[in-house]
Amino acid sequence: MQTRQYKDLFALSTHLIGAVALTADEQTQLATFIDRRFFEAFRKSPSWPRYMSYGEPRRIASIAIEDTSVSGGHDVNGVYYFLGSVTGSGVQPNTTAFYKSTASESASSISGSIIYKNTTPAWVVATGASVTKNADGTFVISSTGTARLTESDLEKKESPADVEVWGLGADINAAPAPIFKGQFIPYKEDLTLSGDVGRDQIGDFIRIHKTQPFLDRSAFEYDFYVDEDGAHIKNLGNSEQQKAFVTYKKPFSKFGVTSNYTTSTVEVPEEFFNYIAHAAYADFLTMQGRGELAQTESQVAEKYLDLELEKLSNINSTNTLSRISTHLSRQRRK
Repeated sequence: MQTRQYKDLFALSTHLIGAVALTADEQTQLATFIDRRFFEAFRKSPSWPRYMSYGEPRRIASIAIEDTSVSGGHDVNGVYYFLGSVTGSGVQPNTTAFYKSTASESASSISGSIIYKNTTPAWVVATGASVTKNADGTFVISSTGTARLTESDLEKKESPADVEVWGLGADINAAPAPIFKGQFIPYKEDLTLSGDVGRDQIGDFIRIHKTQPFLDRSAFEYDFYVDEDGAHIKNLGNSEQQKAFVTYKKPFSKFGVTSNYTTSTVEVPEEFFNYIAHAAYADFLTMQGRGELAQTESQVAEKYLDLELEKLSNINSTNTLSRISTHLSRQRRK
């Protein structure tokens, strides 16, 4: 995918305006118009190739804790992922545990915050814990760290998401913010040392599959809804499912040029270049009260963008956004 330079985009818009040089205020206004039109072009299609990622493996979060004001709350709050079967001193053997992913995680060890069952057995949220992974895929909690929250329900729950009363130190009546079951994919996946590095932040979730999609066979596709935390998978079935494959659009990021407009070498997507230049010029004309000419120039800009959208509709990658329903099944297919 080709790019042009911002200085060339700015120069073209300036030449369309017909000015040898713009005043400082006019340059700032034109830069604002350029950023605005860039965003419009970005939002015109959900599948601009340079902003798309197809079938990328992403971890599914199991638990999220928010706004807990206990001591060490900063380390308690966050997103927790399913760890697996654990053993260890002070731990109920062969029970499930969850961990908060941090940069300290590696392929064989984890240190930080975890959720586990003690020998009572009650759920415990602890900070400063240490976990080692065995060759058979199980885990040993070598240090349970500092217990920050402990389940106080008389009838112990199967999931920490279902706990009704948490003990904060000696005060069992002080309840923290609720812990809720997640089964969601966050917009941002924390960096770790275990290979989950270099993930782009997700802008718009488009499709989520159980297995790698767009290969030789259909892959089961999840229904989901989106909120501020991420994409919540509906009817996941297995709460221990650890990853899914996400097709998404990357988030918008404006050019960020605030000065030296005529010399900036910031890259501009070539597919947006002519549209932005003519549309920004139309905005400039509107500001000057030349509405009729501005409307004509807007039409010119739209024609440039329509040509790019037509190209987009003819390439195979856009087919990955389609879904098929038959009279026999409503299963979504690749």
